[in-house]
This record gives sequence, structure tokens and C-alpha cells, in this order.
Amino acid sequence: MLPKDIPLRLAVKQWGNVAGLVAGLAEGDVALIGRSMKDVVVEPYRKHFIPGFDELRNKVLEVGALAMNISGAGPSVFALCDNMTLADRVGEVMKAHFLQYNIESKIYVSKISNRGARTLADYNFEG
Repeated sequence: MLPKDIPLRLAVKQWGNVAGLVAGLAEGDVALIGRSMKDVVVEPYRKHFIPGFDELRNKVLEVGALAMNISGAGPSVFALCDNMTLADRVGEVMKAHFLQYNIESKIYVSKISNRGARTLADYNFEG
């Protein structure tokens, strides 16, 4: 499904996006993170497996999301927002979008952890 070769112009653009994402994460610049979360290499091929993907992205950006992308290989999608109120609203927009296509979905809204990766041993499950 994915091309074996990537044109240099797309590779350079993708590397720039990755650099912007890393810089945004390092600096805590959510606007830069949002602008940099663009996959110009794989997304054009995978988005066709998500009904109305471009329409959905437009909807969530219009209500204020910073970015929307495909999670992993799909078909899950996620949006990045700068506050929980907006994240709840974006979740509602996503759910309504998929209902238009008669697709049942589960919406998860949560804060992004700033602690990094953890193992199960890091959690206290004893209340």
C-alpha cells in the first residue's frame, strides 16, 4: 500500500515536521507541536481507510484543535488540544462525524502525561 520510494521533497518536508515536533516538545510550545504534526509521507495513503478523513480534520481544526492525525497504522485517529474543555468538544465532533457514516466509535479524552514512558511497576494498584 505504501510506496517503496519517497520523493526527496517529501522526505525533506517530513524531516522538517519531525524537527518542529521535537523542538515544540522540548520547548513546551503547543502551537509549534500542532503545526508540526503533519505526516506527508504515509498519511496520504492511509487516510483513505478512514471515512471522511479530510472532512473530519477540517471539522476538528475549525473548532480549535491544534492537530489531528492517524494513530499508528489506523484506523484510530487522535487530536491534540490545548485544554480539556476543547478536547471534550473535539471528541464530540469526532463522534458525530463517525455517526454520519454509521460507524460506532469510542472517544477517549485525556491529558498528555509529562512523566514519559512508565512500566506497570510504576503504578500503585493497591488504592
